[in-house]
Amino acid sequence: MERPPYRVLAGGLAVALSWCEGDSDRLLGPDIFGNYWPVDAESCFPLALDNLGRMTWAPFERVSPGLFLWSGPNPHDAARQLLGEEVRRLDVRGNPVAFVCGSALLVAGSEDLAALKSALAQVQKRATEMEGFEACELRGGGWEAYVPSAAFEQKWRSARQKLLSFQYAEQAELWEMLIEQGMLGREEDAAKEADAFAHFLMKLEDDDGEEPDTAAMLGTWELVSSGWGVKESRCTWRPECLVLPQAERVQVTTEAGESFEVRWGDLMQVASGALQQQSVYPSWFKVLRPLDPGELKALVALPSRVG
Repeated sequence: MERPPYRVLAGGLAVALSWCEGDSDRLLGPDIFGNYWPVDAESCFPLALDNLGRMTWAPFERVSPGLFLWSGPNPHDAARQLLGEEVRRLDVRGNPVAFVCGSALLVAGSEDLAALKSALAQVQKRATEMEGFEACELRGGGWEAYVPSAAFEQKWRSARQKLLSFQYAEQAELWEMLIEQGMLGREEDAAKEADAFAHFLMKLEDDDGEEPDTAAMLGTWELVSSGWGVKESRCTWRPECLVLPQAERVQVTTEAGESFEVRWGDLMQVASGALQQQSVYPSWFKVLRPLDPGELKALVALPSRVG
């Protein structure tokens, strides 16, 4: 099936239309709207929201002061609940912060440190390395990616880094699977770009009939110490890299073998034209071209350059 119409909620969370009948839950893709139903996806989203409100029979459970839990039978139910009104009415201190972990949704207040710590501890117990968890905050009427306060930042960073370490360690297998399913590329022309990128990254036999290692084409992702016991993520951009994972720091290796580190934000300011973000999670960027001499010179001259 082609990629189904979906809406991004925040960060790595998105919702799509589905047809639920008994224990069956099927995503509705373009084939349904184009061939079987005389309506488009946008017309069905309001109806789906109305159905969601009527079918949500289980209330939130208060598991501790300032912390609420909702869980459903379907692994996607928790993300769907963010579209409802009940989560907005919970009695929490500050903005609602929602932790989504499969079918479980934990909600605490952005100004309630004890509740946030309890929520994170419960999420870490429930989450598997492959499924992981996401968090977002209700601000200005809409959900946005959660940014922790200074008091909660270290615990949050540690939990996220542990999860990302596993997800990026599976990078070669992940990309091969996405290529096979045709899921790479930008939304506006996903199928065309996915085919082009699959060909670009395809394993080719060398003169000896052996396949080169796909992982060699992927920028590595690792955690490194930044002093005072704090770890930061770092990716490595080598000349042969075709794909680069997003990290806080980037170690750039040039064709001449020289190496230096820069912050991700600085790299994007100087050389954003060399990279193209892909609509997958965790965040990956396709390398469109090598850094040109001017970009390399500007990056090396940055006062905030690492190392």
